[in-house]
Amino acid sequence: MLKGAESHSMQAPTHKQIELYLKIGIALASAGLIVLCFLLVREYRHVRQLDYVAAHGSLFEALRAKGPIGASDASSTQAWMTFDYINHLFALPPQYLETALAITDSRYPRLTIQEYAEDAHLDRTAFLAQAQGAIRTYFSNKQ
Repeated sequence: MLKGAESHSMQAPTHKQIELYLKIGIALASAGLIVLCFLLVREYRHVRQLDYVAAHGSLFEALRAKGPIGASDASSTQAWMTFDYINHLFALPPQYLETALAITDSRYPRLTIQEYAEDAHLDRTAFLAQAQGAIRTYFSNKQ
């Protein structure tokens, strides 16, 4: 009796079983692609909202310009940039913008200008202008 049960469980899958497994695999792969497309569209909208794509043009132009990046390039600062990135880009002391803009958020410097402005209930454009002004001030005081 055990011999019969063992031989039955060791049988190769039938054509119908293989066809069923293929259909399930294709359905799962299709569902995965749909989810990936949804996530891609969502991320694309988020990037567009942050003006990331438009910002790269002016930023890359500033980086390619002759000479070091300085006060004249402050206008290339965008809301999607983190304070850490801005500090690095302009070679600012790590705590300079935190002090100059009176930032008290514990996530500094690992948050974007937009995130900080939203969390602090500030106008994003006005706060971005303040950050750009602080960068210019740093360079004018440095000379």
